[in-house]
Amino acid sequence: MKEIEKLHKKGLNDSQIAKKLSLTPSAIMYWRKKLNLKSNYKSEQRFNYNNTINENKQVKAALVGTLLGDASLHINNITKGNSATGSFHHCIDQKEYFYYKYEILKDICNIPFKKKGGKKYFKRDNRYINAQDQYGVNFKSNPNLVNLHKLLYKNGEKVITSKLLEDFNELSLALLYCDDGNKLYSKRGGVKYIISTCCFSTKSINIFRKFIKEKWNINSTILGNNKLYIKRDSCDIFRQTIEPYVIESMKYKLK
Repeated sequence: MKEIEKLHKKGLNDSQIAKKLSLTPSAIMYWRKKLNLKSNYKSEQRFNYNNTINENKQVKAALVGTLLGDASLHINNITKGNSATGSFHHCIDQKEYFYYKYEILKDICNIPFKKKGGKKYFKRDNRYINAQDQYGVNFKSNPNLVNLHKLLYKNGEKVITSKLLEDFNELSLALLYCDDGNKLYSKRGGVKYIISTCCFSTKSINIFRKFIKEKWNINSTILGNNKLYIKRDSCDIFRQTIEPYVIESMKYKLK
């Protein structure tokens, strides 16, 4: 605590102190408040006005793809709702994949961190699991993420809309599949591809099904637990569409 107080007196903000002490900004904020210290953030530091999200199509595409997968967004109350932030995490076994995504999105991200595992509740599966240690990263608080949040969430639940899919491309599909997809071996031989879309309503999934049919001629259906199955006649098209964007360590989901 003395070190935090010392660095705070030098004018460093929570993020800068966290970096020096190898802690998270939220931990620094907690202890700063315990010490009754005011924030050293200047008003212009509260926002990241980086416009990469709107100017770089691949960044936007990657962001939308992983938001439909494992990533999440939330409105930043510190900025009175004028910006949003979020995060994505992957287990240590997917370190290469985590850093692959981070390299694409790093201009809109903070510094990655390692998070201890433990018992974790998964709402969409209504169960607890013993989670592994994870790599994670938070998105920088950014006004441009507010519009994405409005498109992605309705009454606190993720939704898929045609407007959101305007920025969805082959990279988006690859990241969504690597995040939440898997393969099954068919009794007739060959492989079937599945995307776990359990957290979405049937209406949202059907919007997505229509989109991938019109864009790539990929046929799909919805089976148990609201999972999206790529139909047998479209498995080759699906694989060929995303394979250039799937790194080697994740190709086990395709082969």
